[in-house]
Amino acid sequence: MLKTLSTFDASFFGMLPVEANTTDPQLRILLEVAYEAIVDGGFNPRELKGSNTGVYIGSSYADANIVFCQGLDAEGGSALTGLVPALIANRLSYFFDFKGPSYTSDAACATGLLVLEMAFKDVLNGKCDYALVGAVNITIRPQMTMAFGQLQVLSPDGKCKTFDKLADGFGRAEGIVALFITRESLCRRVYGHLVHSITSHCGFIEQGISFPSMEAQTELFRRVLSETGISPDEIEYIETHGTGTTTGDPIEANAVHRVFCQNRTKDNPLLIGSVKTNMGHGECTSGLIGLLKVLMIVNKGFIPPHVHFHDPEPSIIGLMDGSLKVVTEPTKYLGGPIGVNAFGFGGVNATAIVKPYKVKRQDYPCTIPKIIISSGRTKEGVTKNLQYVAANMTDGAFHFLANHVADCPVESMPYRGFKIQMDKSGTEYVEKVKFACNRPVWFIFTGMGSQWPGMGKDLMAIETFRKSIEKCHNILNVVNPDIQLLDLIMNGTKEQVNETIAAFVTTTSIQVALVNCLKELGIHPDGMIGHSMGETACAFADELMTEEQTILAIYWRARCVLNSNPPPGYMASVGMYYLIIERFYEAFRIHGYDFS
Repeated sequence: MLKTLSTFDASFFGMLPVEANTTDPQLRILLEVAYEAIVDGGFNPRELKGSNTGVYIGSSYADANIVFCQGLDAEGGSALTGLVPALIANRLSYFFDFKGPSYTSDAACATGLLVLEMAFKDVLNGKCDYALVGAVNITIRPQMTMAFGQLQVLSPDGKCKTFDKLADGFGRAEGIVALFITRESLCRRVYGHLVHSITSHCGFIEQGISFPSMEAQTELFRRVLSETGISPDEIEYIETHGTGTTTGDPIEANAVHRVFCQNRTKDNPLLIGSVKTNMGHGECTSGLIGLLKVLMIVNKGFIPPHVHFHDPEPSIIGLMDGSLKVVTEPTKYLGGPIGVNAFGFGGVNATAIVKPYKVKRQDYPCTIPKIIISSGRTKEGVTKNLQYVAANMTDGAFHFLANHVADCPVESMPYRGFKIQMDKSGTEYVEKVKFACNRPVWFIFTGMGSQWPGMGKDLMAIETFRKSIEKCHNILNVVNPDIQLLDLIMNGTKEQVNETIAAFVTTTSIQVALVNCLKELGIHPDGMIGHSMGETACAFADELMTEEQTILAIYWRARCVLNSNPPPGYMASVGMYYLIIERFYEAFRIHGYDFS
């Protein structure tokens, strides 16, 4: 059961209080979970605004419709947008500004894999580029549970004893699930490879609409193998529908045995299990919950145990001859394809096949301090994010994506934090920032006198910075081989870096390199200010001069300063307001001093 339905961050999702109060809790929680799914995939929801992204949501029961619509008066209008099932998917498309297909569908217990199939085909066929796939199931009213009880499918003790001879039904479970899928060429953080997803219907069944069909399930399994080119012997594990009913379990297990176990023995059994024994039957969410378990298997490398199984149901052929094996203890996963089943009590059959996604992961040792940034709604959330990323600093791709998704407007994520991390030590700071609409970014370029020995030395560890300095070094070498820019930055003494030409070229080349680094990070100024020789780098930042023109201009400017033999003078940094300085200026002018 979900812990609470009473909390919801309405302002974050752009809802007025009257809307939030009459919005189905299933939708309220799904908004949160959907946002998390997108971010977990390495995408910033802001970058997907206006994209061709589809939303495919499964929902079977709308208990909130009855509860919330009782006694409605002035709130009736907002209740329509909050309670109509179609708007579960539509609200997600509206909030995220997705332009692709937007459906809420229902196929009873097969719903989760049905919407997965719809999304899979649309992404595969180019109907949309990304797909948000989800399902919701919250039990608010007891009447539906009573109806299931009258159908005699609920276990008296609430436990799913799937494939056991004592199986006597299932216990109901709540769930809110969301997945974000896309083509391989667009994906970032990947949990698994969805090979195929298909559905079918049993057609007419003499025993009744809620009775499963072994023939229909058998045909579905053969079809998915045929369409993927996968041999039944390759399948390593099947996450079954397995609800714990005396009718459904034997039919599914025997259909699996008929298709997948023709060449299997006790020494090479097909592994099976059902997550319903661990958490209950999530009903319309159950297919996606089973898929989540499979994704955990392919990422963690082991199959978690199926519980409440002691003695096999005698009518399940594969359990009796040993060609099927229920996973009752943590079992190593060897990397083969995995099947996921879901069957609706209205006759819809669904199955999917998942493989591990083999990605070349490269660890990046911390040779220089790394900056982790985070944003959030609370200080605690930002702190937790920083600590989690810091614990995975060698995963360069994860570090990059974590920083990428932190770029959010202040009005939605008011808390900002950063952590400067070097190995296991680090400096952390988190604060709440004030909202400023379209806060501008300005670059300020300093003039003469700001240089110091070792300036820019540590930044040479950054590839973009180093390449920019090396380019400036090579340009200067052509006009004056005596100027060794790299040596000045890496080994220059105080006397050397304070010489006119050295000060000009080191300061400007570092400014140019910093602009290149910021540009690569996607930071572009709204404006810029340059003081004295800083005006030259200012022109580079404004793209009025190339890198070569900038460094040559500053070099010849320095030469002109030396050759012009200017009279001695002084420069002062005065911490006063202009009006105060103006009064001092007038007083000095009266006494014969010239400040021109």
